[in-house]
Amino acid sequence: MRRKTVLVVCAFVVAMDTTMTAQTRKGSLHGWVVVLDPGHGGMDPGASGIFQGKRVVEDEYVFDVALRVRRMIQARGGLAIMTTTDRVGERSWEPFIVFPDMRTERFTTDGTVVRAGTAGLRRRLRLGNSIKQKYPRHRQAWISIHFDVRGRGGDDGVRIIAADTELQIAKSLERSFGNAKRLRDDDPVVESGDRDHGIRRLFILSGENRIKEKVLIELGNFKNESDVWRIRNHVVREAYAKAITEALVVR
Repeated sequence: MRRKTVLVVCAFVVAMDTTMTAQTRKGSLHGWVVVLDPGHGGMDPGASGIFQGKRVVEDEYVFDVALRVRRMIQARGGLAIMTTTDRVGERSWEPFIVFPDMRTERFTTDGTVVRAGTAGLRRRLRLGNSIKQKYPRHRQAWISIHFDVRGRGGDDGVRIIAADTELQIAKSLERSFGNAKRLRDDDPVVESGDRDHGIRRLFILSGENRIKEKVLIELGNFKNESDVWRIRNHVVREAYAKAITEALVVR
């Protein structure tokens, strides 16, 4: 099983490397502003899985992915603003070392420790809406990054939840992750509020978010052992970040 998982990850990384086109040179995202919204954080660790008796928490790993996306966007001349901040940088630890649940993430808007609930989500949206106003001539996107725990135990891979499945950003992400064969087999792109897949209507993608092109990405599912292994692997997190960046480049 471990050998099979390693082969799948290697294939995913190779696929992402080959899909990064010549357009990904520095400056290819000039004119873009992207709000990156790492899920949960602070006093709200989010979903979790177990690896060798240790709790693997969602917020620590999706924050790392968001940092990698920010680096790649900025390297290509775009602007990337994160809704939460922390003192930690990217962590390329070996997969057997589980990130500690530090609970130190803070809201970018006011520096308070991140907490769950609508009030916290409104802080995130306040930042995004201010960015929309500040950069009216830029191409804009909102990307929330999460790791799932809902659905069937066999679910694995990436799912994109969109305010509208016809949004360009949703279709671009479907292509970039699809090229790497990491999308879920069962309806990889669904609309916010799709009860057929246990997805409640997400406040973060509601009309209070003024950015038109907005999605939430579930990078995997903690109910799936392979996904719990993938999220701990920094090589895979780098590949996730490349897929997200590529979706912006190729549009």
